[in-house]
Amino acid sequence: MGITVFKCPYCKRIIEMTDGLQNRMKDIGTPLMKCPHCGGQFKTGAREWVDLPKSRKTEIWVKFHIVYGLVYGAILGLGAWAIIVEAIKLSKTLGTIIGSIVFLFLFYSMHKAYKNQINESLERKPNSNIIPYNTKS
Repeated sequence: MGITVFKCPYCKRIIEMTDGLQNRMKDIGTPLMKCPHCGGQFKTGAREWVDLPKSRKTEIWVKFHIVYGLVYGAILGLGAWAIIVEAIKLSKTLGTIIGSIVFLFLFYSMHKAYKNQINESLERKPNSNIIPYNTKS
């Protein structure tokens, strides 16, 4: 879980929202938020999936799958391998297996967050030309 923080431009109060990983993706979402304190509406900086240009959708895909999934997954996987093999002094095979599991888990988590965020956006603002991802996987 994470906390997303907004500041209302009208009443200047802080709005904290507890959210999961998928909601940390600030590119996709509702573009307006209503302040629970004063009722003022302000821009969040996000846009719904159907309103994003294809180039921006590609950037988001690359960010979540290549940067977050592959790069961060590899870094954490190698870190897990190093801890198992170097710090705990267990076998390289066990380190490789655990490192691979860490990598695959992080990559899958990023992919799932990406799919869920798009589906939530399509539920808020559907487009008959787009079929939501199957989120059962």
